Amino acid sequence: MADDLKIVGTDITKFYGKTQVLFDLSFEIELNQRGVVGLIGPNGAGKSTIMRLLSGITTLSAGDLTLVNSTNTVELGPWSRSNSFYAPAGERGLRNKLTVMDNLKYFSALRRDNYEQVSQNAVHYAELLNANTLLAKEFGKLSTGQKKKAEIIVAVSLNTKLLILDEPSTGLDINAQEDLMDLIDTIAQMHEKKIIISSHDPNFIAKSVNQYLFVSAGRIVKTVPKQMTEEMLVAQYKSLFGVVEK
Repeated sequence: MADDLKIVGTDITKFYGKTQVLFDLSFEIELNQRGVVGLIGPNGAGKSTIMRLLSGITTLSAGDLTLVNSTNTVELGPWSRSNSFYAPAGERGLRNKLTVMDNLKYFSALRRDNYEQVSQNAVHYAELLNANTLLAKEFGKLSTGQKKKAEIIVAVSLNTKLLILDEPSTGLDINAQEDLMDLIDTIAQMHEKKIIISSHDPNFIAKSVNQYLFVSAGRIVKTVPKQMTEEMLVAQYKSLFGVVEK
């Protein structure tokens, strides 16, 4: 990635039918800086819609979402569809009838990635998540926690520059969450990948994120361009939204 590459959102509006879900959002995300961007807010705030826009899965109703460097500005969507991977919340990310490795082969073919390389990545990241035994298993037969691990392994193994994880710690036990935090921290230290995550878990978020976008009712209500402790994050959340959701 170019040294000054960044995503710029300007007055972003999104409707689903006649229902408006995003209202004049403006933000910047530096892609060259190491670390993780966190989207924080209550259920229904619009975080998943923002993630789908960033990944190029859905389109704006109004405003601009661009990729900018020192010499050029282009529409983000086409770049994202080739250079990002969105892992949705829940268990909807992979094909049930395929093994985890067959899912990886499927998505790497869609992206024209080198399968030999990404399969080596998968073995490495599965070891970090203590999930080696999942690779040969059919995705649809895995438990909720195992499915989440499998989705994360596939997501991080592909040759993407932008990795978007929606509620990645949901369904994981404490040990698996710790493994995931270590994995995200490892990936975040690379210049080759930028990570954007959404989570309601303040412990997970505080240990992983160093730029925060607080979202409420389809609007960005606050940005914090630095890492926060769990105590600071909980206090900020309560100040903006009230009770912390689990």
